[in-house]
Amino acid sequence: MQRRSESVAAVVNGLLVMWLPLAVLVAGSNSTLDNFDASVTADVPGAPRMWATIGILIPTSLVLLPFALFAGWRTWVYAKRWCDQQDRGWRAVAEAGACGVIPALLYLAPGIVLRPAEAPPYVIAYGGGALLLGVAVGLFLRTTAILVLKFRKPAAA
Repeated sequence: MQRRSESVAAVVNGLLVMWLPLAVLVAGSNSTLDNFDASVTADVPGAPRMWATIGILIPTSLVLLPFALFAGWRTWVYAKRWCDQQDRGWRAVAEAGACGVIPALLYLAPGIVLRPAEAPPYVIAYGGGALLLGVAVGLFLRTTAILVLKFRKPAAA
């Protein structure tokens, strides 16, 4: 039963990484006010917004998928260690911070190479922001994994 709890925690965290940002995107796209359009077309109300939202969700899903798979796998590893009382999961939080800062630095790399004298403020601002966001996500995922593991404790035999 304990090994199954680790798998459940991994699936929960993988789904959170995948679906929570998509849910925020959908909620944000539905909360914007309609632009006034005087053109006359025969469309289902809301269809243009729906297609635009789908056009954003598909590429975003492809970007999130590797992070979700990585989060699920690492949650499983750390949940297994947590259940064996070998690890409290704080390295997982650091890994999440790295998952934030590394893509930011890769994105900034061309500018860093082309203009190294102008790069430090951008590296600090964007890299630091991505690091903080990654650590926040790591703390959230660590908390959800621990909650899943505690609620799914096996009954004493």
